Amino acid sequence: MGHLSLEVADLDRSVPFYDRLLTRIGFRRSARAPEHAVYQSEFLSVWLLRGSPPRVTRSPPTGEEPVLAEHIAFRVESPERLLRIERGLEREGIYPLFFGEERPELRAGYISSTWLDPDGFALELFALQPAPAPPRRRSRKTKARTRRR
Repeated sequence: MGHLSLEVADLDRSVPFYDRLLTRIGFRRSARAPEHAVYQSEFLSVWLLRGSPPRVTRSPPTGEEPVLAEHIAFRVESPERLLRIERGLEREGIYPLFFGEERPELRAGYISSTWLDPDGFALELFALQPAPAPPRRRSRKTKARTRRR
């Protein structure tokens, strides 16, 4: 994937939110004009485009939905990093709709937090917990040496 484009109703209201969220996961704002803002990571661009008039309207999620059908999910490197980001955003007054926790209904070890942007669009950050290492079995040689002693 090369880029995502999201329509926003008020660019001046949306840019501070995306500045806080996207910079925490490795994006930098690379452009800002009256009609758009662009965030760039090593592999992906996110464009915010001011709709005039707005074409998209959303009812905000209630928080009771089992899955939000329309959202973007960004992977972060660890559950610990995800929770640090969540706490940092909370200190800035940006609270998640869904707090960081494991979502086994999606996948074992899948941990995510979800925020709503100023237009009600859902952005998820997720991390995968490493699978536990399988128990180590001793090789036959090890067993044989152990028996001889």
